Amino acid sequence: MNANWREVAKIAKSLGFQWGGDWTSFKDYAHLEWPPVTKDVKEVQKKLNKLGYNPGLIDGIYGPKTKTAIKAFQHQEGLEVDGSAGPLTINRLNARMYPGAPLYFGSRGVNVKRVQRMVGTEDDGRFGPKTEAAVCSFQQQHRLEVDGVVGPITWRTMFGYKPPKKR
Repeated sequence: MNANWREVAKIAKSLGFQWGGDWTSFKDYAHLEWPPVTKDVKEVQKKLNKLGYNPGLIDGIYGPKTKTAIKAFQHQEGLEVDGSAGPLTINRLNARMYPGAPLYFGSRGVNVKRVQRMVGTEDDGRFGPKTEAAVCSFQQQHRLEVDGVVGPITWRTMFGYKPPKKR
């Protein structure tokens, strides 16, 4: 390996190529290969992008920009910063995502339970008068529009970015 090869390898890695080769079962020479495209990586990229992190192109490739975005997310969330989209990171990422439809009086389901736990009411999954009153109180305390509806702004206030706790 000479300086030219190292420069080529550096450029290729900056573009998202990874070291390849199976060194356990046969003699293989070091080479660069393009990382596989996966739907899971694409979903992580979409979620990071919606939350304001820049994973680069939403292309399903776990390249350097995606890894940097994951590290930034992990840092902001107080998670171990390793750039890996492991179970803790994925769970936290999913928890931060708005479910896509407002929750209001009469709504039911697991997202209602999450809201109920956040506002301190019984988590039975039914958005009733007690949940509505508690949501109004939460909105008032956080200087949001008080309407008793958990839309994107109230959701992000409840479940969005929380500064890491001091350890």
